[in-house]
Amino acid sequence: MTEEQHVLPFSNSNLPDFVLKKCADELHETPESKEKGLQELIENIKGNSKTYGIEFEKDFLIHYLKVNKYYVQKSLRQIQNYIELWKKEGFLFKSLPDEYFITEGSTRFAALLPERCPEGCPVFLFQIGKWDPNEMEFTDILKLIALIHLQLLRDPMTQINGIKTIYDFKGTSFQHLRNILSDKLYLINHIPTVHFHSNPIRLRKYFPTSMLPVGYGGEIRDINSQVWIRRMNNEQEKFSVGGQPNFY
Repeated sequence: MTEEQHVLPFSNSNLPDFVLKKCADELHETPESKEKGLQELIENIKGNSKTYGIEFEKDFLIHYLKVNKYYVQKSLRQIQNYIELWKKEGFLFKSLPDEYFITEGSTRFAALLPERCPEGCPVFLFQIGKWDPNEMEFTDILKLIALIHLQLLRDPMTQINGIKTIYDFKGTSFQHLRNILSDKLYLINHIPTVHFHSNPIRLRKYFPTSMLPVGYGGEIRDINSQVWIRRMNNEQEKFSVGGQPNFY
């Protein structure tokens, strides 16, 4: 990736023009399609046995419409799948005890990079080797990964551009694998593209060096996103089956 491509700050409260254009061109969102699609989806939800009686946040429904380019029936099917997952594995949507972020070092296996990539995606780094299976159960790791994604997707810019994730398996052992395989492994979101690298320096092909940590061929010397993750964990306490409103 060329260094001429500028990164964007993670925090934002409005959508840049290029993101609005992408939303219209690629996701087919216009004021008219948004209003029509939302109304049609709400009517379908009311008439469906799996979703009847659930009060969904409008922002939550619009996110499904966005990701499905305003195809209402496809959005409805995904919402039904979400409801099934909620009923069967509701623990995934729970927050962690707040004291984990004070006493359990394993929560530091997840780190949010301080800047977005040029396309506007937030980037999360999961360093699996920092998770101590004797300290934190795999189900709690799943909760942490789930809440990070659920809270990130309350940002309209992330809804439009998606999320990029770097998984670093350095320092993992058979103990990690045994704990993972002894439980259930869930793919919460569809992952369209996966790249495997034996040398982290190769990440520079996909990210500007200015946004990568030093250990991955970049320039960032310190990443401390525990305050943000802890705050998102507190937000997750308010998450209900009907979703949550956007941050802005």
